[in-house]
Amino acid sequence: ASANSLLKFLEEPSGKTVIFIITQDESKLLPTIRSRCQWWKFAPVEEKEITDGVCASGVEKEIADEVATYSWGRPGRALNLVKDIQKLTQVKEEIARYEKLCLAPVYERFKIIESLAGEKKGAERGKDELDEILQIWTMVERGKMLSTNNLAQQKSVAIINGLTKLRRYVGQNIHPRLAL
Repeated sequence: ASANSLLKFLEEPSGKTVIFIITQDESKLLPTIRSRCQWWKFAPVEEKEITDGVCASGVEKEIADEVATYSWGRPGRALNLVKDIQKLTQVKEEIARYEKLCLAPVYERFKIIESLAGEKKGAERGKDELDEILQIWTMVERGKMLSTNNLAQQKSVAIINGLTKLRRYVGQNIHPRLAL
């Protein structure tokens, strides 16, 4: 119903109206809505530009470099990491957990996943935190994909697809332990 209302609004805007629809997944929009839109894709911002911007706000160069690295080209994420240094520490810990997961034998992987799924939190809070963790893992794998050879890139693409599917499952209220 909301999609149909949005479609009606797009077809009959008042005056010189400009409408911005921002989405992470355009496939969730109706094809009739997508066909009436002009698409702009925003590319990630270069690390140096983010470092310079963070330094300009009075942050030390060393921290600015770290923030730029872990913001993955997203200026808003960089600002959030600068405001919350504990969040920066959590990102580094999740990257370490993912790297350990990738190198561990199968029985160790199950232990790592079990500890992740077994962390007791409120249902909604836990879901959001797991989604954040999966985003971090995806970005780590994306970095690997961009800096390796063709065979490794294919493996990274498969892993990213699996992480994307996992994020979708978690978003559909599938129990995190089952999804993982």
